[in-house]
Amino acid sequence: MKRILLPLLLLAAPAAMQAQTAPAAGPPSTATAGQMAAAEDLLVAMNAEDTYYKSLDAGMMPRIATLPALAAHSDSIRAYVHRMVPWGELKPDFLRMYTEMFTEAELRQLAAFYRTPVGGKMIRLTPQMATRSMSLSEQRLSARMPEFMDYIRSLMGEGPASPPAPPTKP
Repeated sequence: MKRILLPLLLLAAPAAMQAQTAPAAGPPSTATAGQMAAAEDLLVAMNAEDTYYKSLDAGMMPRIATLPALAAHSDSIRAYVHRMVPWGELKPDFLRMYTEMFTEAELRQLAAFYRTPVGGKMIRLTPQMATRSMSLSEQRLSARMPEFMDYIRSLMGEGPASPPAPPTKP
């Protein structure tokens, strides 16, 4: 049982950490009716609900596939996670985020872009791009984990106090 539970916890940890650090919904939106309509239209143009679930799956399913005890239950786990964090709960947060960051005119321009062939390609590739970028970051972090742990130990007074050298830019 422990061999199954630990990998499951590791699978859920990033989402749990994000949920704990995510800001609360906050005060009511100050978006105009036009801005809200434009944000709604953007989510439709982006096929946001479908893209959300595909991105969620793209990040989760490859990890599950590497755990034989869980792989046989991947469909059930996928459905459960989709019920745990449904799009309907996130949509108001996405609307708020877009209306806080973009004007009505910008939202309409974004929606127009996502309705172009290149915008459609971006929508289709977003889940794969998210998975690949996460994998690239994890590879870099894994390679530097011993150095990072040494740095943390030094902050806790358990090792040398010299901070690591910053990475060089290519």
